[in-house]
Amino acid sequence: APSEAEAELAAMNVHGVIDAVMTEDSDILVFGAPCIIRSAKNDKNYLNIQVFTEDGLEHGCSLTRGDRLLIALLVGGDYDGGVPGCGIEIAHKVALHSKIGQMMLDAFLSMTPDEFSERAKELVEDLRTLLSTNPYNSLERRYKAVADRIPQGFPQHAVVSKYVHAFTSLSAGAAASPWDISFYQPDLANLADFCRQHLGWEDDAIIEKMYGGVWEGTYLRALCKVSSTVLM
Repeated sequence: APSEAEAELAAMNVHGVIDAVMTEDSDILVFGAPCIIRSAKNDKNYLNIQVFTEDGLEHGCSLTRGDRLLIALLVGGDYDGGVPGCGIEIAHKVALHSKIGQMMLDAFLSMTPDEFSERAKELVEDLRTLLSTNPYNSLERRYKAVADRIPQGFPQHAVVSKYVHAFTSLSAGAAASPWDISFYQPDLANLADFCRQHLGWEDDAIIEKMYGGVWEGTYLRALCKVSSTVLM
């Protein structure tokens, strides 16, 4: 990946190269992956999983991509420190009970950087008012201390861009995509050679790792390919 691995995986998911993204990194929720798989209750064997789809997040959890973007900006992540004192619970309440996040995303997608900065000032003022006064009692209490600590110039256009227009192999200006977008099977022999040469794994370790995380998916994709061929 030329940049964030989760952004690359989200792009691969969007373009159908992979069926889903399996990760515990919360940034994937903002990058726009259509299908996300996470382990339930820290189950490292992934015997119990949670599946999040874009439709489920928006209509089941009432969190649009703009809402999730706002949560990431407020809490902070790999690109920015966020708003001091604003944890995930406060950010979730704000996103759930306001349209600020979606309006911010819409502004970013439709405006120049200068126009966005001016519009962001208005939205951040609305955010400060919501946090400090809790006018509709939707936040359960006031968070004036958090409102007072919103940084000057929040959110920065460059930070929003890294979430919304993350640099991937399919980005404009990137080198030609290394992916064969058509349906294909993993090359297990080359994968094993790579692990042996670059990771220093012995054959027993390679077999063990593939048995737990690669072979089942390979079998499933092979069966799906056979099924689709028969149906055609």
